[in-house]
Amino acid sequence: MHKLLLSSVICFFLVHQTCFAVTIFSSQSGEWNNNATWQGGLIPSTDDVVIITYGTSVMVSATGGNYTAVCKSLTINGSLTYSSNRMVVGSPDPYGAPSAGGNSEVTVNGTLTMAGGYLNSFYINGYLKFNTGSTFHMTSGFMNVNGNTGNPLSSVAAGIPFIDFTNATTFSASGGTIYITNPHIDATTTCIKGQKNFTDYASVSFGAYVTPVTNNNYFVDAATSPSFQTIEINYLSSTVKLQMSDIDIKGAININNGTLYNPHLTKTVRIGKDINFGSNGKIEGRIELNGPTQQNINPNIENGVPITSAVINGDVISNNTARVKIKLDLEILGNLYLTNGRFDLNHNTLTLQRSPLTPSNAAYIVTHDLYQEVGILKIKNVGINTIFPVGTELSYAPVFITAVGGDFSVSAHPSIISVPSQYAKIELEWDISRTSGAFNADILVQWNSRDESKNFSINRSQCKLYHYNGSIWEPISPSSGPTASWGTYFTKLAQEVQSFSTFSILTTTIIPVTLTSFKGKVENNDAVLTWGTATESNNSGFEVEKSMDGNHFTSMGFVKGAGNSSAQNAYSFIDKNFTKTAYYRLNQLDFDGKSTFSTIVSLQKEDKNTTLKIYPNPISTHSEVTIDFSETVETSLNIDVIDVQGHILYKNQLEKGTESVKIPISNWARGMYFVRSTNGIKSEMSKFVKN
Repeated sequence: MHKLLLSSVICFFLVHQTCFAVTIFSSQSGEWNNNATWQGGLIPSTDDVVIITYGTSVMVSATGGNYTAVCKSLTINGSLTYSSNRMVVGSPDPYGAPSAGGNSEVTVNGTLTMAGGYLNSFYINGYLKFNTGSTFHMTSGFMNVNGNTGNPLSSVAAGIPFIDFTNATTFSASGGTIYITNPHIDATTTCIKGQKNFTDYASVSFGAYVTPVTNNNYFVDAATSPSFQTIEINYLSSTVKLQMSDIDIKGAININNGTLYNPHLTKTVRIGKDINFGSNGKIEGRIELNGPTQQNINPNIENGVPITSAVINGDVISNNTARVKIKLDLEILGNLYLTNGRFDLNHNTLTLQRSPLTPSNAAYIVTHDLYQEVGILKIKNVGINTIFPVGTELSYAPVFITAVGGDFSVSAHPSIISVPSQYAKIELEWDISRTSGAFNADILVQWNSRDESKNFSINRSQCKLYHYNGSIWEPISPSSGPTASWGTYFTKLAQEVQSFSTFSILTTTIIPVTLTSFKGKVENNDAVLTWGTATESNNSGFEVEKSMDGNHFTSMGFVKGAGNSSAQNAYSFIDKNFTKTAYYRLNQLDFDGKSTFSTIVSLQKEDKNTTLKIYPNPISTHSEVTIDFSETVETSLNIDVIDVQGHILYKNQLEKGTESVKIPISNWARGMYFVRSTNGIKSEMSKFVKN
C-alpha cells in the first residue's frame, strides 16, 4: 500500500485490509518506471491518481523498464512523452488488448507527445480532454481510447466525447494512429471533437477488429469534428457504422470491416485519396472524391488474395481533375456524378442503376486506358435514351441505348478487328452486350473527327453502323439512320437492333484514286505519257484527253484501271499523232460514273527557229518574267500565259515594233507555266518554271 503524499488517504483495517487510491505527483523529470521520478519514490500502480506537475517532464519508454506504465487517472500539467513500452490508464488488466473500457479521465493542461513504436500502445479506458493552453504532438505511435464497457454506469457519460481537442492551443498530428475502440453508449455524442487538422500520415481508426460491446454507431459531428487525414474502419459487426456527414477526409479511407454511413441526403463525405475495401467493407450514403491527384478504389488483400468486388449504397461524386480509377468490380446503387476528370475502369466492371449524370468530353468513363486495359460499364434496366458515357483515353465516345428494360454492358476501345480493303472504318469499336431483356433496341453512337482516317472522312456521309458477327462485318438491319454532326462530333443511329456484339462505323467507298505522278516526254516523234497510282477504289480507268490550245480537250484513248487496290500501279499511253505542241490530261472514271481530272502536261517538239526567249528561267527570286523576241514584232501579236490546269493567267496584244514584254508573277504559285504567241499565221509555245 502506498503512503500518503500531499493528499489524504484513509486506510481501514477491519477483517480485511482495504486501501483507496493515492495521488502521486512527479517530483522531477524522468522515466515513468523510475522511483526517482515520483515524490516519495513510489511508482504509480493501477489504482493511483497521477499528476505530472508543472515544469516536469515524464517519459514512458523501454529505458525505464519493460513492464507497463499504469494508473487510474492522469492529469498532465507538465509534459508526458510516450515513445515505447506500454501505458494503460484505468484498466483492471494492464496487459489486456484491446482496452477494457471505462470512465477514467486523462486531462492535459500541458503537453502530450506521442512517438511510440508499432508494438506499443497507449490505452485510455475512458476519455481524453485537452484544456486551454495545452499541446498535442503525434508523429508516430498508437493511442487506444475506449470509454464504453457496455454498462452505462462504468462507461463515459453521455455528452462527453472520448477525445476532445477543442481547447488545445497547439495541435500537430502528422503520423501515428488513434484508435477509438467502441461506439459511445449515447448514440448522439460525437466520438472525437475539435476542429483540428490531421496531416501527412496521421490516422484515426474506428474499431479494432473485434465485435463492439454495443450496437450504437460511432458518431462524428461535422460542426465540431477535426479535418481527418486517414480514416480506418475496422470493427466486426453488420449493424455498427461510422456515422458522419459534411466531413473532410483528406487522406485515404480504409474500410476493412464495417460501414461508412452518411445518413444525410444532400450533405457529403469528401475523400481526398484512395478508398480501400475489405471483404466486409461498405459505404452507405453520399461521398465525393475530390483529391488533387489520381484516386484509386482498391481491394484489400485478405489471406493473400485480393477481394474482387465492392458496393457503394449511395451517390458518388467524381470530382477529381486527374482521375478516379477502380481496381475491383464496383456497383453504385445511387447516382454517379461525373463532375471533373476521368472515371477509369481499369479492367473491371462498373455496375450502375441508371445513367451517370453530367458527363462531358472532359469527364467521362474510360473503358480503355493508357495501359490498354478494357473495362465494362453495365447499366441495369435500360429505358429511353440511356447514356453510356464511355470512351478511350483520347476520345469521348458515348453510346445511347433505348430499350424496354434489360441490362446492357458497353466498352469503347481502339479498333481491333480489321475490315476488307474496300471499306474504311473509324479507329473505334464498341463492345455492346445485353445481359437481360428480350426486346430490340435503338443504338446511337458518337465519335470524334480525330477517330477518322482521311479515307473515312472523305466518304463520311455514306457511313453506316456495322456489327461483327464473328466472321464478317454486317450493316445493321433493318435501318441505319443519317449521320449527324456537332462541330467535330458525329453520331449514327441504328434502330431495331436485334443482336449485340462488337460495333463500329464503316463506309464502303473508302480509298480514292491517289495519283502519284503524271508525266510526258517526246520520244521518236511520239508523245509518251506515264502515270502511277498509290491506291485505287472503284476505279474503272482513265480517259486520255488531248488539246491543241490548252482549252478544248477531246478523248483519244482509254486505259483500264485496277478497280480496288492498295498497291502501287503504273500506266502509260503513246500518242503517235503528236506533231508539234499539245496538251494532255487524264479523266479518271469510277464505276458509278463519277470522274476526276488530273493536272495538264504540255509537250512540244524542239523548234530551233522559235522567236521566243524567256528569262530568267527558272525564276527564283524575281517578281517578274521577261519575254524577249529575236526580232521586232512586225505585225500585232497575241501573248497568253497558261498554267498547267489550262487557266489563262495573262493575256496581251502587242503592237508592231514591240521587242519585249515584262509580266508580273509575284502572286503566282510555284510551278510550270506556258507562253503562247499567235500572229494569225503561226503559233509558238514555250514554258518557264517558278521555283
